[in-house]
Amino acid sequence: MGLIAMGFAARTWVRNLDWKDDLTMATTSVQTSPGSFKVHRLLAASLFQSDPGNLDRVIAEANQSLAILESLPDKLDVPIPWNQAAGYYLAKGDSLHGATAEPYRQAVRIALRSIAIEQASRLARTHGADASEPRNAAEGYRILASAYLRVGNASQALSAARHAQTDDPANVEVYGEVADAYLAQSRGEDAAIALAQGMFATSNGLLRADLLKLYQSGVDSKGCAVISGPRGPALNPACDIVRRDLCAAAALAHRPDLAGQLHCTNQ
Repeated sequence: MGLIAMGFAARTWVRNLDWKDDLTMATTSVQTSPGSFKVHRLLAASLFQSDPGNLDRVIAEANQSLAILESLPDKLDVPIPWNQAAGYYLAKGDSLHGATAEPYRQAVRIALRSIAIEQASRLARTHGADASEPRNAAEGYRILASAYLRVGNASQALSAARHAQTDDPANVEVYGEVADAYLAQSRGEDAAIALAQGMFATSNGLLRADLLKLYQSGVDSKGCAVISGPRGPALNPACDIVRRDLCAAAALAHRPDLAGQLHCTNQ
């Protein structure tokens, strides 16, 4: 009995070493369960967190996860591994500083599959009813917008970003992506309205800072949009472009209170 107890104690001690951290646990889990998409996904995420520069290995593990899921019909699949893999390809493309667009094209392909999976699995759960998209469906569209923008397809990027905004209007990042897509089409004032809408919808100060920078970049041709305030640069609602953009943003954000404060017409 004593030898048996010692044996189990030793096994437990060895196993505890595998649980030292997420990376160690994921590495061991892949060795013991190589056919599990979950452990390959976990290892990719752990590698990305611990060594984000080693993107080739991260992508290899993410692709292993997708290879296991590939044969499943979309309605039985899950979108999260596909979203994560698409995000790794975006990071890979960014790390190459535009040397090749292939990682971005891969991100587009994988993000589109993620969106198809989310739609099919949702319809399967609701037995074909036209259920509205949940907030987490926005992630696939956000990644798709970023990927489209990086391959130079601004119109598709805008469509995907606006879709993400509809699904998750409280997400700060989607407003920046909408603005970036507008800027890629040389539509600076539309970009300003998108940032202002996000500022009103989320009360996020980063969007306000981005809006100030956008006006200072040349979108405000008259040079009156930004003035000095007690806490630094501030928006000047007396400037025509600022008032016009803020009024449009208040309407889009469904903020009649702000429209009233700005004395907007037809609000």
